[in-house]
Amino acid sequence: MASLLVVGLCSGSELLWSAGLEADDGGLLSYGQTGQWEWGVVTSGPEGSFDGTACWATQLGGWYLNDAIDHLEVPDLPLDATDRPVLGLQHWYSFQAGDQGTIELFHGGVWEQVEPIYGYPEAQGYAGASGAWQQAWVDLDGLVQGDAVRLTFHSNNAGADNGWYLDQLELWDGDPVPPQIELEGCLEDTEVQDGYYPVEVTARDDLGVTSVVLEYSVDAQPVRRRVLTTDGDGLYQGGIPGQPIGSSVSYIVEASDGENVSAVPTEPCSFVVRLAAPTQLQGPVGVFWGTAAPLSWTPPDSAHEVLSYRVYRDDQLALEVDEASAEAPVVSGEQIFEVSAVYELGEGSRSQPLGLQAAVPSLTELQPAVGYQGDQLRLKIEGDYLLLAQDDLEVTLGQGTRVTGYDVKDVDLAYITVVIASTADAGLRDLQLWSGDQLLTEADAFEVLAGSERPLLTDLAPNTVRQGDEVELQIRASDPFADLPSVWLGEHILVESVVLSSPDTLTVGVVVPYDTPLGLQDLEVDDGVRIYSGLRLQVRDYIAPVNGKCSSAPGPGGSASLLLALGAVLGLRRRRE
Repeated sequence: MASLLVVGLCSGSELLWSAGLEADDGGLLSYGQTGQWEWGVVTSGPEGSFDGTACWATQLGGWYLNDAIDHLEVPDLPLDATDRPVLGLQHWYSFQAGDQGTIELFHGGVWEQVEPIYGYPEAQGYAGASGAWQQAWVDLDGLVQGDAVRLTFHSNNAGADNGWYLDQLELWDGDPVPPQIELEGCLEDTEVQDGYYPVEVTARDDLGVTSVVLEYSVDAQPVRRRVLTTDGDGLYQGGIPGQPIGSSVSYIVEASDGENVSAVPTEPCSFVVRLAAPTQLQGPVGVFWGTAAPLSWTPPDSAHEVLSYRVYRDDQLALEVDEASAEAPVVSGEQIFEVSAVYELGEGSRSQPLGLQAAVPSLTELQPAVGYQGDQLRLKIEGDYLLLAQDDLEVTLGQGTRVTGYDVKDVDLAYITVVIASTADAGLRDLQLWSGDQLLTEADAFEVLAGSERPLLTDLAPNTVRQGDEVELQIRASDPFADLPSVWLGEHILVESVVLSSPDTLTVGVVVPYDTPLGLQDLEVDDGVRIYSGLRLQVRDYIAPVNGKCSSAPGPGGSASLLLALGAVLGLRRRRE
């Protein structure tokens, strides 16, 4: 049971003598087997005195000495004409097992060990560690002038510690000692609305407790008071009336002996009347990649039925679900999730917060964002945290569109080739991008326009060439090209140069080899955004020049070679005739 003590005003007593021990040693005497008690500035143990820097200690700057009995005496107390002398002191201690401190009185010519008011913490005296500076009181009733008080420190030979520190000595006449109250913790949050919230304390006083009162406040309203009752053994009981859900209650307990008042705890206890919260909220560990993180939790321990759960992200409602799990939407960076349960009586408390770090894939650019019925486009897709991979990427733009090629440049940049059917419906389209097992959907990201407005190739001049030609072609479009295009006329015709002679016109130098197949060759122009087609180049056979000289085309299958062979045959026939 924890003892929490706040000392009230000592109104029924008179201060006769005090030694603050900050400026001097107070006239105390140190003696014993080692004489290790010393006064001065403290650099060990509590690293300071109760109200400053100086006090008495077994060792001011280190651990105490072993295997010794040493005393610190308070002599020459003004005990004449006192009715009830009481000595008060502040002390701090930390002892090894088997070492202890006691208080002794010199009376009738002998030293006798006595217990302080409210007793020692252990049977052998002060043992273990105080943990903080503590107030102690010693009843000196019966002592006369010339009698004395001393602190006796006992150490064995098994180990050492910081030791014993003494400060702020006061001699009172009367009743300076406030009641001592022991409170076994504060009330916890509760779902109970009816009846009472029980409060129980143990209170005692050297001269008797006159009253123990519970003071409480609901939602910071004026303080209410209730008297705690006892059966006579020092146990006092009472309670706070039940409060509605959502109420916040704070309280303290005061005890009086008619002269002095104590109150516990130093900071008021507080609890909330609220419906239970879910527990053990869990989510992904490390950086989560995706748009919705899987969360799970344990349903609350409640007598009330849970209707649903609310998931909060950064204090804002993110979604409401029926089960104890959810796919919660996330944003890039740090965020805090909490979960509450919803009951018939209302929403309960939120769970302990869960911190989550996320990297959310997002689309930052789709270029171009429009296309026409019948178009063939090369779209640029760029974003954040896309984690694109050449062999693990799929993009769709809805019915009537088809992706025919992927070119991934890095994890956040790719180019795709899209064919839009001439029968595709015009209007806005959602883009869906699968990367790994994650799906990114961008609503209304792309628009299909009527094909009647689609940019086209309008003219090809000349539109006929022959095998063996080296010519410049003029290619015109209905709209300016997006960039200097590449031109393709099949695998047999060589494109040597492409010049953008005006925004919508290309001058293309081509070489037509002698073995180029005869007939129409498809023309394809790619300006990085749009792939133009629809025009064809006619290839005709080679014609040898007529200039009085033999001429032949390269290669064994050329037309010139065939003509020479036929001429030779005819010449032989004439000579034979």
